[in-house]
Amino acid sequence: IQSSYKMKARYRLGAVFFAEKKFESAVEVFEDLAQAISDMSSRTPEEETLLDESLDYLAAILSQAPQLKVSSKFGPEIYYRLGQIYKKRLDEESLKLTYTFAIQTYPYSPW
Repeated sequence: IQSSYKMKARYRLGAVFFAEKKFESAVEVFEDLAQAISDMSSRTPEEETLLDESLDYLAAILSQAPQLKVSSKFGPEIYYRLGQIYKKRLDEESLKLTYTFAIQTYPYSPW
């Protein structure tokens, strides 16, 4: 992924997979996009937004398909965001389970 047009197209493709509940495909697209953007030495504000929204989508996917796995590179932040989704839903049990899992799986993460 090089140009901003390709990145936007990948993002939209991931959003389509999400809307169609093709979560495995969406995870692949959003993880690839997040990886490509995080590997950049400098990022535009638009690229920062695409990265942020890709991680939000990954958390939203896990809220609907918790059996799926996410990349360990982004895992701590994604599980933090997933916890925030449960917090907004007032789902305390899922919030506790999510944060407990994240702490056990990523004990040295700043998230």
